[in-house]
Amino acid sequence: MFTLSWQPPYDWSWMLGFLAARAVDGVETVGEGFYARSLVVGEHRGLISVSPHLPTHTVQVSVSAGLLPVAPACLAKVSRLFDLDCQPAQVTAVLGSLGEDRPGLRLPGSVDTFEQGVRAILGQLVSVAMAARLTAKVARRYGE
Repeated sequence: MFTLSWQPPYDWSWMLGFLAARAVDGVETVGEGFYARSLVVGEHRGLISVSPHLPTHTVQVSVSAGLLPVAPACLAKVSRLFDLDCQPAQVTAVLGSLGEDRPGLRLPGSVDTFEQGVRAILGQLVSVAMAARLTAKVARRYGE
């Protein structure tokens, strides 16, 4: 188990909802207070699970045995996906009153640029739900 930190505020409910609406069947799952997915890093394959711990401003990240040799790369991908390096005070200073209604909103990232490209292309002319279904078909046919 690994721990990553984040600066409050963080709207975890919104982030997990965003990821849940776009979850690719067979690749990702999002539940109450957690996100899990399969992941390939080089020749290493496995599962990661991420759970925010609000009181300590951290996320607990579990990495399956197959990914342990590349755990630092996995943690970097998690950090990117959840925008954990965001400095909310700097964002607030720039946005001012524009961001008052949504404190803790983060910019969702991705764990894989190719995957993100496929999602973007498939999502151009269809709903979010349909794009997730199409991406799941691609993952079943060609993915890991």
